[in-house]
Amino acid sequence: MARLTFNFSFKPIITVMLALVIAIAAPTALSAASMEISASLKTAWDKMIEKADSTTKVKLNVLYNDFTTLQQQEQSIDEQIKTNHYANEQAELALRKQIKLIDAAKIQQLEKDVTAIRERYKPLFASYAALNQQITAARLLKDKDLNALLRSQADLMKIAVQLARQEIKTKEAALKAAKAQVAQKTKVIRAALAEADPLQIEIRAQKSAISATKKRASASWTSFTQAVRKAEASTTLGSFSSVVSDYRMINTQKQNVLTLEKRVNDKIVKAKKLL
Repeated sequence: MARLTFNFSFKPIITVMLALVIAIAAPTALSAASMEISASLKTAWDKMIEKADSTTKVKLNVLYNDFTTLQQQEQSIDEQIKTNHYANEQAELALRKQIKLIDAAKIQQLEKDVTAIRERYKPLFASYAALNQQITAARLLKDKDLNALLRSQADLMKIAVQLARQEIKTKEAALKAAKAQVAQKTKVIRAALAEADPLQIEIRAQKSAISATKKRASASWTSFTQAVRKAEASTTLGSFSSVVSDYRMINTQKQNVLTLEKRVNDKIVKAKKLL
């Protein structure tokens, strides 16, 4: 039997998959470790500090302390943003579910009432329709006595039919009014929720600004690490000053995001009170 041979290699697929994994993971890795002082960098830093003049040494140490403080602040702000953002998402989801349930039981009962009243009077309406058909037939037969008898019965039944129709109309009006009330209430609550939309736009703008600042800081950080490893104290001072300045800006921008997330929460709370 001839053996079939497949010239197929998994290498291209594996290469593509690895590229995708790296592409997906890269932003996270950069954001988490793009400005971290490693053990080797700290060793180079200490050696550079020992050789630096007293004035430069003081300035560099101040910057180093500022840098570590800013890192701690960023971590705290990030945690708060994450907590507030998640809480806002859950609160909004819960509120939107509650909106759909506004007076749901009441509407359901009114719908049942309308259905029940219509079913109750179906036989009456059917009898009334049949009686009118009989009147038409009697008229064609020119039977005056039968026609008079049937008309008398129809007149009596007409009152009951009118009362039944009015009762149905009342039930239908109650259902319509209840639905209109729910629609209006829903509109008001959703309008209150929509007040958070401009804040979400501001949040996205702040995040975009953060990305731009991080990109600038990353370039300064590269210059900083190179200068440290070369023990160039004065170059390090300039690049590290830029890093710290950008880092401070990043924290300010992130604080703005946190403030906006809290304002979003205020809008959700306000909308919820309208339930």
